[in-house]
Amino acid sequence: MDINYTISDVFAFLHSVPLYVWFITLIVVIAIFGDRQKWDLDCKFSGTQDSVEAEIEVKEYRKKGKFIEVNLNLPANLESKSVQIYINQLLALTVPASKNNGCIRNYKKPYPYDRPTRGSRVDVKVDLQTLASGSLE
Repeated sequence: MDINYTISDVFAFLHSVPLYVWFITLIVVIAIFGDRQKWDLDCKFSGTQDSVEAEIEVKEYRKKGKFIEVNLNLPANLESKSVQIYINQLLALTVPASKNNGCIRNYKKPYPYDRPTRGSRVDVKVDLQTLASGSLE
């Protein structure tokens, strides 16, 4: 049995496969490797020049589990300080001082508690001082 295929033979074979086969293959690959969201709650704080601007999202994926993701813009006087995110007065996330350069993007960690509900209180604190409060939607 002689297996000497050239690149043009491979391309000819791939070109001869019907479109519906490619479509079914794509659906199967997405079903195997894709991870769907079960739920997503977020809270946004739009700040002024001297205040906190933040977006906090709590999500759960079917395969990966629950995560909290934070995007923050902080005033210059709060750089290099630890930032704590509380949800329903439970510490959900701490951004270490080494990661805080005033602009924290896509900081993501596993969420340790049960699913929060819509309207759950969110607090952004630095040194136990509340900088911003809001609720999940």
